[in-house]
This record gives sequence, C-alpha cells and structure tokens, in this order.
Amino acid sequence: WGDPVRKRVLPAGVAAVVTKILAENVQYGTGTRAALGRPAAGKTGTGQDGWFAGFTTKLICVVWVGFDDNASLDLDGSQSALPIWTEFMKRAHQHREYRGVSYFNAPDGIVTVNIDPATGQLATDSCPTRTSEVFITGSQPLETCTLHGGSRAVAQVSSWDTPDQVQRDVVADVPKTARKTVKVTQQPATPDKAPQTDEAPKEHKGLFGRIKDIFK
Repeated sequence: WGDPVRKRVLPAGVAAVVTKILAENVQYGTGTRAALGRPAAGKTGTGQDGWFAGFTTKLICVVWVGFDDNASLDLDGSQSALPIWTEFMKRAHQHREYRGVSYFNAPDGIVTVNIDPATGQLATDSCPTRTSEVFITGSQPLETCTLHGGSRAVAQVSSWDTPDQVQRDVVADVPKTARKTVKVTQQPATPDKAPQTDEAPKEHKGLFGRIKDIFK
C-alpha cells in the first residue's frame, strides 16, 4: 500500500472548536453512554440506520448499524451503534499501542471567554450565570451583556481539557453602553507540570448545544 500521505484539510482552530463540541457531547449530550474513563469525543447519527463516530488522541472508530436494503432500523444511533463503539474502544485502549490517551488541548489561536447564556454576549460582573465557550481568536463576542448590564466584562483564557490547570480571569473595564474588544492574552503553560493522561481522568463542565444532529 505504500506510505500513508498526510494532508491538512481543516485549519487547526476550526478542528479544535469542533473537537471541543464533540468532547462535550460525550460528557453531557447524546453520547454520554460513550464514556470510556478517558478523554474522548464523538457524535451519534440516526437515519434509516444508526451511527456513532468518535475518537481519542490515540484511535478513531466509526460504527454503522443498519440493513443492506436500507430498511429502517427503528433504533437511533445511541441505542444501536454507540454501545458497540464503547465496548470496542474500551477493549482497544487496553492494548499498549493505544494507552496513554491525553486530553484535547487547545492550539494557539483559540480563546475561551465567559458569556451570558441568555444573550450570547460577553458576561459581566452583573450576570447571574456565566458559561465558558471557545472561539477562534477574533471571532469571540465583542459586546457586553445588554440584558444584565455591568461595568466589567470577564474573559477567560485556558486549555479546555486540562482540569488541573490554573485558570486566570482577565478583567477589562467596559462601559455599559459601549462596545469594546476585551483584550485577552494566552496563559503560559507551567513548565514543570506533567501532561494529564488517562491514568487519572477528571470530569469538568462545559457548554453543549451549538451543533445539533450533526450527522443526521
């Protein structure tokens, strides 16, 4: 077959945002039964048949369940393909070549900001609820929350999948009626901190819901 040919088909920032969403789907969405006890990302798909496509940093697997004549399976992807995917991936990662799964880390050019879920705008110190969202730098919301007001917008820059990483809030004074860019800087990594592996994974929260039925 020869040597494999590798070609970048998607910008790293776009791939990182999609990976973040798919990882949250396994944690909180339709793929929760795909939990492996290690970092994973994936999505169900349902039509006449059932799908689950998912991956870790070591292995990609896609499972399809259906009939050759396109007859209806009458089972969604979470009932048909997902249990097969989960069992296969759990066993596969017991093998040496697939051990040592790491967390999905954000590349350069990705920013995490706190937003008000009611408006999708930058959360201020007056917003009762804040959620963290990842964006390609420059595409994050620029306007502060118009529903709750407040004098300061809060932005957070971090790697999304390193639970033990100390996260730093960057606070900028923003007038209530003004539209301003919140300046954020990349948090430097801690040189003497070992990367997380699948030996001791920890759960964390995030926001899912931007992509629905992506494979339908």
